[in-house]
Amino acid sequence: MGIWPFSDDELRAMYPGARAGKTARRFARLWAGVFALGLAPERWVTLEVAGRRSGRAVRFPLGMADRDGQWYLVPMLGERCNWVQNVRAAGGRATLRHRRAVACRLIEVPVSARPPIIKRYLEKVPGARPHIPVDRHSPAADFEAISERYPVFRVVPLNTATDGAPSAGTQCWRNDLALPLTTPRFPPSSRSVTVGHTSSTSPYTTTSKFRVGLCEIARHRRRC
Repeated sequence: MGIWPFSDDELRAMYPGARAGKTARRFARLWAGVFALGLAPERWVTLEVAGRRSGRAVRFPLGMADRDGQWYLVPMLGERCNWVQNVRAAGGRATLRHRRAVACRLIEVPVSARPPIIKRYLEKVPGARPHIPVDRHSPAADFEAISERYPVFRVVPLNTATDGAPSAGTQCWRNDLALPLTTPRFPPSSRSVTVGHTSSTSPYTTTSKFRVGLCEIARHRRRC
């Protein structure tokens, strides 16, 4: 089916060799800004992690899977996905942005526990479906067959007040994402960050008028 206005084949063609092409990078830049500002539901976040070669902050717009009270990140491009390699090189330390920044540790899930999470991911993140060779309605055995090729990371928010110790469960994450719109979300900065493989201006200085426009763009995702 694809995602309007693109077919499945067109969506796959945006990622030749499991790497984002020019069009995919443009969309990544847009959605990284939308998700970081919190203009989409809470499962849509912007991952910020140090680049394994440059050391600079790199941003990736992602959709999370929820299961048994926990949030998970799944790479639709599998083991070769750029953000997976960066997260591993960073020892699992990363930041998730949705209205505000939340320092997290991403803990890799054993292969045996991945199948139901990957299934949930496909149910809730439509953009991943053209890239993972299993239908979301397929039986568990089909997900078991591909689980070794698709890493899964559990999101554990860190309590910076206690030296980076994990905070008390997923409820803390939900509270962090549910801040009122009047709460300051980002420090006053206009530094440059990298989105995927490209650099863009941080959305910290985005005007209110532009934010309204982005909200309209994100409306189709609110069912997820």
